[in-house]
Amino acid sequence: NIELSRRSEVLALVARGLSLYIVHSYDLALDFFSQANQDNLWVDPSGREFIYLFQGNAAIRSMQFDQAREYYTYAIQLEPQYGRGYVGLGNVTYSLAVESASNYTFAPDQEGLLQAKDYFEQALQAEIQPSSAELPSRVAFGIGQIYMVQWFTGQETHDLAIEQFNIVLTNYNEGQNPRLQELASEAHAR
Repeated sequence: NIELSRRSEVLALVARGLSLYIVHSYDLALDFFSQANQDNLWVDPSGREFIYLFQGNAAIRSMQFDQAREYYTYAIQLEPQYGRGYVGLGNVTYSLAVESASNYTFAPDQEGLLQAKDYFEQALQAEIQPSSAELPSRVAFGIGQIYMVQWFTGQETHDLAIEQFNIVLTNYNEGQNPRLQELASEAHAR
């Protein structure tokens, strides 16, 4: 079966990409995810949004923000109700908004921060929210970061930031939800 052969090849490439992603070899992982996303392997686009998500995640970890945005956008174009794609867009938009900030001039792009917040909020409205993705916690963390940056620029968002980070800590449930350990650590630190 030709389709089974294609899907097997995609699965093998994704598995190799994920193994590299886990050990922080993001550039190499992105190469394998990109190979898995070749048009000749996808007669039926069903499920392809996951590959775009993997590509976006690897690209953002490699600081390739424009590429990451492109991949997350493709994921949402394929599946407009895919919450994880909106979280990815929120993260990359946030990263680009604070990219220009430095120790000497802290002037993040305020419009970019608002756009990132909008993407995070869209993630909560999306119909496809796998429980393993922990979208409410990821959204709360992202919005908390936005409020924290806004507070650094003189806005009165300190309490809002703490409120969002506390959502992550509550969802972590004192270690009862191990999928949130790293995110809870980051939220606690902030």
